[in-house]
Amino acid sequence: MSRDPASTDFQLDAEDALSAAVRAVETEVVGVVVDRLAAISPVDSIADALSNAPADLKRIERALERGADSVSAAAEAMMDDMAAANEEWADPMFAAAGVAYAAEPVAEIVAAGKRDAVRAVRARLSTSVIGLATHDGVLPMREAYTAIVSRAAADMVVGSASGQDAVSYAVRNALSHLCGSGVRVMYESGATRDVTAAVRTSVMGTYRRTMHDARWEMGAQFGADGVEVSAHGLCAPDHLPHQGRQFSLRRYEEINASLERPLVDGANCRHIAFPILLGESKPAYDEEYLDSLVEASQREVTITGLSGEPLTMTRYEATQYQRKLETMIRKERMTAAMLERAGIDPAESRERVRALQARYRAVSKEADLITRGELTRVRIPR
Repeated sequence: MSRDPASTDFQLDAEDALSAAVRAVETEVVGVVVDRLAAISPVDSIADALSNAPADLKRIERALERGADSVSAAAEAMMDDMAAANEEWADPMFAAAGVAYAAEPVAEIVAAGKRDAVRAVRARLSTSVIGLATHDGVLPMREAYTAIVSRAAADMVVGSASGQDAVSYAVRNALSHLCGSGVRVMYESGATRDVTAAVRTSVMGTYRRTMHDARWEMGAQFGADGVEVSAHGLCAPDHLPHQGRQFSLRRYEEINASLERPLVDGANCRHIAFPILLGESKPAYDEEYLDSLVEASQREVTITGLSGEPLTMTRYEATQYQRKLETMIRKERMTAAMLERAGIDPAESRERVRALQARYRAVSKEADLITRGELTRVRIPR
């Protein structure tokens, strides 16, 4: 992994570790509900099926608390790694300026960032905001549990009457929503978001703000008079002309004021703007490399879609199609794992996983993109 914390590789590795920790929490929460569904008998009344609700909800609460601890630890480790790498990055600047580095102000910024990241994690892994997807939409945890278990008890009667395997019928119906839309964070506005995306977005936003503030404190110390914007492949079109370039402080402010989605602070932006000494700081990227990034991002490719239809798009747009496939594979893998956990044959679901994986590999090859298998995995607690 690159030791530059502004690099895409550094940030992606940090995001992957964070996302894996959150997904482990998600599967543990879903697993509690699946355990209850598997224990229901077709002769049980809805009241019978709900009799273990207090114990199950307590298990979910404990799972979220443990998850908040593990995800918070991952976020803090990410901040510590970034802080150490920042000091390596700044050493040449202080040497060129001939001034000593005052570590304490930067350490305070990083400590505040860690506290903010932990607060963000705990705010989003709290039973008060966590909901589950049900046949009736996303509901708060207690209501969702009641709706899922009650519906399963009723579905078992239907399944039994129709000659189907009653448990399989009920569990599959529940999982179509529970694994399809998963564990959600519910906002006061009424909007909901996948818990992994919600935690990742918040923590990575804090990470980038903390890096920005720490580097600019360093820049103030060594007398920065300019800015360099980091660069990465498959960049969004609005940021392509500006990435990897050096600007005076005034020019950088003018550019950001002209953008609907500002550099660094804009939605889903992976760029970092770091302070430099104009004329002293050698650009991190040469023109040939930056031109290659433009070509790589804007080049059109034709991929084969899920329905077998040809789709023409830029390579950047193809990465968004990759993310869609990765999510589908991950959700189907969770479904297969939860069916197995409930004692139900997951063969059909696993076959869908294999088909999606084949399409994912084919799309990646057609678009000349790397595959990221770690984004398709599910960590199943035992």
